[in-house]
Amino acid sequence: MQHVSGYVAFLDVLCFSDLISRDDSLELVQDYTHAIQKAVATASREAELRFVLFSDSIMISTHSGDESAFTSLLAACSRIFGAPVALEVPVRGKIAYGAFIRSEEAEAGSIVAGRPINEAYS
Repeated sequence: MQHVSGYVAFLDVLCFSDLISRDDSLELVQDYTHAIQKAVATASREAELRFVLFSDSIMISTHSGDESAFTSLLAACSRIFGAPVALEVPVRGKIAYGAFIRSEEAEAGSIVAGRPINEAYS
């Protein structure tokens, strides 16, 4: 486990059930997940970002609390806010700062826990 002081964004894709009910082939869901991956990867060029995508919940964390990490997080969030709009799905979210733990390379899953995760979620 790694102890990190950084930023955490928690984004909620609203009306997600409408998105997944539109197409039984899951093409729209694949487009959605690809858009999230691309948004984070593009923004990660400046700072190391990690994300967890679970259905309609997206959590993105930075590796540090410096200005470039915050700017990269904002860029990723901006891209994510724009991507679902094309799919006619609104997004809301919050960013928090503080100390948390995260697993870097877990074989069976990822662990992210700490005050800023709860703060961004609420």
